Amino acid sequence: MFKKILKNKNGLNLRIFNIYGRYIKNSNNFIDSIIDSCLSNNEINILEDRYFDIFYIENLRAILFKIINKDILCDYNLVHEKKYKISEIILFIRNYLNSNSHIKILDNGRNYTGKNIFQLNDIDSKDPLSDLKEYIDIRKG
Repeated sequence: MFKKILKNKNGLNLRIFNIYGRYIKNSNNFIDSIIDSCLSNNEINILEDRYFDIFYIENLRAILFKIINKDILCDYNLVHEKKYKISEIILFIRNYLNSNSHIKILDNGRNYTGKNIFQLNDIDSKDPLSDLKEYIDIRKG
């Protein structure tokens, strides 16, 4: 499919990793499950602490508007330039919620995250953690 999209001048390939937000109703979603665990002060186990991309659905909406207006046309991994490990994201959420959740790292794992030739900051320069505050406030509501 990817090769067909590249050959088509009207095609656009967006790869979205770990999307979260108010329209995503899934308690198995990484961000939602961490927020729920922190709100309940449950222990959080990290199997592999690696760099992890998260993407806020509100940013996807902004990008889709740019695509509709033909401001951008290309092939994108929707990942941020600024990278965070799973433990850093969880610590951010835990601290923002003043949670007492204990975080246990079982393995430091591999340090891989999605890469993008066309940097996402060409589209949106937000730090991915800045969007988390808005969503956490919506969730704890």
